[in-house]
Amino acid sequence: MRRRNRQSGSVLIMVIGITAALAIMSTGLVFIFTNVAHNTANERTRTKAFDVSEGALDYAMNTLAVSWPKVGTTTPPVFALSSFQSMGQFGVASQYAAPKAGLGPFADVLFYDNTVDTGQPDGINYDVHIDANGDGKMWLVSSGATGVQKATIQGEVNRQPYNTNFPRGIAEYAGGDLTSNGGGNNPKIRIEDQGTAPSVVGYVGGNLQAPSVFQNTITPTVGANVPSLESLGFGTDLEGQVAALAVSLHRYYDTTKPGVQMPTDFSGVCVIRVPDGTTVSLGNNGGINSLANPGILFILGPEGGSGNNITLDMGGNQDFYGVLYSDGRFQSSHGTPTIHGMLVCKSNLDMKGTPQVLYNDSVIRNLSDQWTLSVNLLSNTWRQTK
Repeated sequence: MRRRNRQSGSVLIMVIGITAALAIMSTGLVFIFTNVAHNTANERTRTKAFDVSEGALDYAMNTLAVSWPKVGTTTPPVFALSSFQSMGQFGVASQYAAPKAGLGPFADVLFYDNTVDTGQPDGINYDVHIDANGDGKMWLVSSGATGVQKATIQGEVNRQPYNTNFPRGIAEYAGGDLTSNGGGNNPKIRIEDQGTAPSVVGYVGGNLQAPSVFQNTITPTVGANVPSLESLGFGTDLEGQVAALAVSLHRYYDTTKPGVQMPTDFSGVCVIRVPDGTTVSLGNNGGINSLANPGILFILGPEGGSGNNITLDMGGNQDFYGVLYSDGRFQSSHGTPTIHGMLVCKSNLDMKGTPQVLYNDSVIRNLSDQWTLSVNLLSNTWRQTK
């Protein structure tokens, strides 16, 4: 009997030991599972913070593509948090929680110029926020924060300027007649800045009413000897390139489509399609563009159709700097408007009154670095710093 009791006691002790061991193991497993779940949640949040910083970097690159802060820029680029946060998944609070206090904003990007000076980590000039050295390169430091996690990345980007490829040395091109009855006001087509252009020419495909409209140092070509616009570089390829640039800058207006209105601002790159027979007025006074910041204004007919009867009217004391192009005719109904750069019209050019076309080579050259085609991340510069 005593032996059986001793055996029962031993079994009880074993049971208690096994139960205690299982309890300890269960507690350990619960701790492990809790840790894993916590770490998984943290890792998921960290990944989301990284996604935010990556998205902000892409958004900032697009900001630079729209307006690259070139030498002389007085206002550095600014990251638009509200616009970024309204994009796609980043505006869904259930997916991207607001950052905890102390982590900073949901997203932010700082813009810095690059430098080769010693003592500057990664070649970043933390004191300058525009492309002050004019080499077309800048550093972006992007951060994203959501929940309890924050991620910071940086990379150097490179600007690819849009090459306008406009021909040099052409003051004006008229596919039709050039009329100018104000002989006392001639010459109206002159050279303002010849630059490095070896010569300056004018083209009149039809009748030239008064050869004295051209300054005597400009060689006019008239009639059958006039080359086609395509052979001079004003073909459909150039038209398509300018239109694509205007689309990327939200400056393309096809008024032949329902609901599309004529813009009131003709500066910068502006491409406007209108029904054939439309008169487009540039206004009377003030200036459109400048010598340092010239523009491109294309007035085109309906896509796939003719614009030969379009009239581009310019009057008053208006000054236009850049390339002015029309599928139809150009007229100056009144005043003393001046075009600094180049005028091209497929149809007639009416210079009655006192308009002026002043060929300016600096204007044409300045167009080549005026807009940004794309902004790309330079290889081997991207890194995560936090």
